[in-house]
Amino acid sequence: MFDYAAKVGADGKGDYGIYGSPQWYMTAQLHGMGVNLMNADKTEFNFADNEQAIKYVTRFAELYKSGAIPKDS
Repeated sequence: MFDYAAKVGADGKGDYGIYGSPQWYMTAQLHGMGVNLMNADKTEFNFADNEQAIKYVTRFAELYKSGAIPKDS
């Protein structure tokens, strides 16, 4: 998904590769990747310690900076 979004955003036609607020789908996508958002006893969020989650959020940030995601997202 991210590679296609980057390609669409970089083609110079003014299109975006990803629309909408990541809040709408980020949790579902992380969950689909097997990332647990909370620790086993559900007392803390710990997804920021997960390597897959870090890569996912980092890639989103890169796409945003490159213009592949609208600034108002």
